[in-house]
Amino acid sequence: MDNLGGVGTEVAADQNAVAGGAGSEGAGAGAGAGDGAGSGEGAGAGGGADEGGEGAGAGEGEGGEGAGEGAGEGEGAAEEESGLGPLDPKMDEQTRKDIAELKKLHPELAKKWGNDHFRRKAYDEEFPGGVNEARQIKATFEALGGQEGLDGLQGEVDDYRNEIKQFSEGDPALLTQLHEANPDSFVLAISNGIDLLANKSPELFDKAILPAMVARLEKAQMYSSVQELAALIKDGKGQEAYDLTAKIAGWLDKAKGMASKQIELKNKKDPEREKFEREKADFETKKFHDFEDSVATDVNRSNNIVTAKIVEPFFKQLNLKVDGRREFVNALNNRVWSLMKKDMPFQKAAKAIIGKGDRVRAARFTHAKFAELLPEEFRKLRDAMYPNFMKGGTKVKAAAAGAGKGAAANGSGAGAGGAGAAKVNYTGGKPSRDDVDWAKTNDTYWIAGKAFLKNGKEVTWDWAKEK
Repeated sequence: MDNLGGVGTEVAADQNAVAGGAGSEGAGAGAGAGDGAGSGEGAGAGGGADEGGEGAGAGEGEGGEGAGEGAGEGEGAAEEESGLGPLDPKMDEQTRKDIAELKKLHPELAKKWGNDHFRRKAYDEEFPGGVNEARQIKATFEALGGQEGLDGLQGEVDDYRNEIKQFSEGDPALLTQLHEANPDSFVLAISNGIDLLANKSPELFDKAILPAMVARLEKAQMYSSVQELAALIKDGKGQEAYDLTAKIAGWLDKAKGMASKQIELKNKKDPEREKFEREKADFETKKFHDFEDSVATDVNRSNNIVTAKIVEPFFKQLNLKVDGRREFVNALNNRVWSLMKKDMPFQKAAKAIIGKGDRVRAARFTHAKFAELLPEEFRKLRDAMYPNFMKGGTKVKAAAAGAGKGAAANGSGAGAGGAGAAKVNYTGGKPSRDDVDWAKTNDTYWIAGKAFLKNGKEVTWDWAKEK
C-alpha cells in the first residue's frame, strides 16, 4: 500500500515554523498564538544617520507570528538518578554553570534539570539516531514477538541447525522425528524423493531402493517361490508348476495395481477440497485488504493534518488556487511515499506490525514515518516548483521594506553599512542564530532560507545544503 510506511513525528524547529512557531526541541505541535506586533528595530536599507536615510528605529517591522505549541520532550530514562551532587565531568561547561546558578535560586528545579539532562544524555548515547531509531528498534522487537518471540526464534534456529547437521550426516533419527510428526506427509515426501532419484540418478535410485525391495520380496516369499517353481519343473510336475506360476503372477499383478492406485491418488485432484481452499484464501485476502484499507484511512487522516500545518502558510503566501494546491500536495505525497517504499527496514517492520492485526499501532507507525520525511521533502519540492520563493518574492520584499520605515520616521540609528552597525561573525551559509536580527526575521523568512543579520545585511542559504 503506497502510504503504509514509518518512524518519527518530530519536526525540526526551523521546519515547524510553517505551522506558526517552533518548539524548543522536537515537534512544534501546531499553530502559534497569533500575529504579534514586532518592535521593528533593526537596520533599514539606506545611508547613515547623518544623511537622513532610513535607519534603525521602532518602525513597522513585522513581528513573529506566534509561539509553537510543544517544546520537545526528552525521551529515555537514565540508569540512575545522578542528582546534583558532584556534577558529571562529561557535562558541558555551560550546562554546569547554568544548573549551578539555578541551584542557588531553585534547588529542586535545578535537581530536576540535572536529572533530565542525564536521562537525555543516556538516551542519546544508546540511540544516536534519536527517537526515530528507538521507534524503529521497538517496532522490530515487537514484530518478532518481544522477548518471548526472540527466545522462541532462537530455539527454532537451534532446532534448524541440528536438523541440517542430521541431514548432512544421514542420521535416521531425523527421519524418525519427521515420521512421528506427520506420517502421511512423510510418505508423500519419501515417494517424491524416490521418483526424483529414479528420474535424475538411476544409480543412486538402485542404491537407495534395492535393499528395501529385496527385503520386501523375501517377506512375500518371492525367492522361495521361484526356487520351488524350478524344482517342480525339474520333476515334471507341470500342473503344480502352472499353479505356482499363476500364484506368483497374481502377486505381481496385485503389486502393480497397488502402485498404480498410489500414483492415481497422488495425482488426483479433489474439486471439493480445492473449492474450499480457494474460498478460504479469498476470504483471508478480502479480510486483509479490508484491514489495510482501515489502516490507510487512519494514516491518511493523520497525514492530512500534519501536511496542512506545513503547506497552508506557504499556500497563503503564494495565494495559490485550489488546482495548484492539489497539484503540490499530490506531488509532495508521492515523493514521501516513494521514499517510504524504498526504506526496506521500515517496510519489513511495517508489514510485521500490519500482519499482527494491530490497526492503531500500524497506523501510528506508518504515519510517523510520513511525518518524519515530510518537512525535508516539502522544502525540496517547494524550491523545485517555486524557485523564486527562495530568492525573495513579493511578500519577502515587502517585509524587508517595512522593517526600516520606523527608522525613516525618527531619523535615528545606522543604515545598512552605515556607522554603528552591529558586528557579526558571518562567513556564509545559514547564519548563527546569535547573529540574526529576529525583530526583522520572522518565521517565514527563516523557513525560506532568508534572514536579516544584526549588522543590517540580508543573507540567504539553501536548506538542502545545510547539515
